[in-house]
Amino acid sequence: MDFEETIQKIIEKTGRARNDIKKLIQEQIEELSGLIDEEGAIVIVAKNLGIDLKSNQEAANMEVDQKIIDLKPRMNANTVGRIVEIEDIRKFNKKDGSQGVLLPFIIEDTSNMIRCLAWGENHAQILQENGFSSGEIVRIVNGFIKEGRTGALEIHIGGKSRIQLQPDNVDYKLIPDGKNSSKISITPLGKISIKMPYVNIQGIVSSIFSPKEFSRKDGSKGKRASIAISENENSVYITFWGDHCEKINDIVEGHTVQITRLTPKPNYKDNSKIDLTATSNTTIIIQNGGNINHSSVKPNAQPGQIITIQELNTKGGFGSIEGKIQDIDDIKTINLRDGSQKNILKFVLADKTDAIRVNVWGEKIPETPLKVGDVLSVESLMAKINSYSNQMEATLTRNGVITQIDKIIETNKTIAPIASKNAFQKLDRKNIEDITEPEFYEFKGSIIKEINRITTYSACSTCNRKYENCKCDNPGDQVNRMIINLLLDDESSTIRATLMGERAEKFIGEKTDRIVELQEGGELESFLKERNKSLVGKEFVFRGKARFSNYSESYEISINSFEELNVEMEASRILSLLE
Repeated sequence: MDFEETIQKIIEKTGRARNDIKKLIQEQIEELSGLIDEEGAIVIVAKNLGIDLKSNQEAANMEVDQKIIDLKPRMNANTVGRIVEIEDIRKFNKKDGSQGVLLPFIIEDTSNMIRCLAWGENHAQILQENGFSSGEIVRIVNGFIKEGRTGALEIHIGGKSRIQLQPDNVDYKLIPDGKNSSKISITPLGKISIKMPYVNIQGIVSSIFSPKEFSRKDGSKGKRASIAISENENSVYITFWGDHCEKINDIVEGHTVQITRLTPKPNYKDNSKIDLTATSNTTIIIQNGGNINHSSVKPNAQPGQIITIQELNTKGGFGSIEGKIQDIDDIKTINLRDGSQKNILKFVLADKTDAIRVNVWGEKIPETPLKVGDVLSVESLMAKINSYSNQMEATLTRNGVITQIDKIIETNKTIAPIASKNAFQKLDRKNIEDITEPEFYEFKGSIIKEINRITTYSACSTCNRKYENCKCDNPGDQVNRMIINLLLDDESSTIRATLMGERAEKFIGEKTDRIVELQEGGELESFLKERNKSLVGKEFVFRGKARFSNYSESYEISINSFEELNVEMEASRILSLLE
């Protein structure tokens, strides 16, 4: 039954004139600010006149509501759901010079959620209507399904579509919990998908990047800030734009927070990584449920009490510890990727439970020099696995404090000293046959097998992983990196050893880029043949960490440093041991 047939049915049932019915239809369209067309309005008019048009749902283009999970690109669809977020109206300039209007909002049913884009002034006026607010049920009629820029599906609501407020004939099995539900659904950081319209997350604030101004292409000024949130081994960056930057004014590193209504976006450098963007509806909530405000946050507040180093090593994340300095490196200057330089101090701190490397950057380095044996209280460290060494390391946060304390601390465990000039002199020399645990060792050995190949690969300059396996939030440049495998012997036994990166370059006497050139030019074999003449049979002192290889069913060692055996120093060492 088409539009005219429906009018005829109303005339037959009510005896009203055609013009009266058309007038009622027009009044209904005007009452809803043009959000429905004649086919939708006639259904409402018929209902108001007591006429059942359930058998004529085609007149309103109202087919059976489809689950959001079943929607596919390039299809017209009718779907019903509960509004979970309404974004700000956006205005833009069209190609013809006129101004366009867009109202984005998100609905969900029990199967999924989806972003809706209502185009045009008429659709945008629905904001003024009763029944269009978060928590209310709406039906989208004749929406067109598209893939957004991120790959997430969107319902586009155009001139031939309409939005029905407080719709009839709703299958409430499709509708999620009521609008007054206070439950917040948290998405684990490791399960965030670019196809999600928005997410709510929870984690520890691990970094804060204060608001900075920038210039747009049109010459106007903008403002941007970001924070990093960590959860177990996962982390994510959240960007705040313009006035939204004020949302992070009172955040302190180390707080566990819930952040709601964040939009997933591809990382601008690496589309395989996901960042989050704050919206006007984004809120930040302390874990206990109270909104962050100045009265609940102190600028120098530190989360938690003193914990053991073993606990920090086991759990990672934030913590405050006390310990004795076992080893300390000289302050070094590091060249950063932006061309600037920054100082770093590294030391090993230990208590009776364990030991950990601590990194202190820039202005946080104490003015009074630290030394081996000093006992420290270190507040607000962020501990995580170093992707290069695969060891837990701790970094003093921006709000961290180092204090020398008068306290006796026993130390029962240690880790390999920092790889500085004389650091490894403190390790006891072992025979290769004694390498039977995943510990750090110093041993003497000679190369008993010629080097016949060098492995090279393209790596991230930040984390040194293969570039395709990089997990950095902001990957560095692609650089060539090499791996050299050795077979070493000290008469007690033999062991396989690996040299990587700069250590491999130093050992072979060439930069990786040059090795790649030799490989590509077919000259590597002759190069290695000549180099083996000076390496095979030569004795070295090696230091590194052992690990058990399931492939060879024996311990192998990753070399941290090496030096040619100095006969005079070796003789002095033996005499010292004898004395």
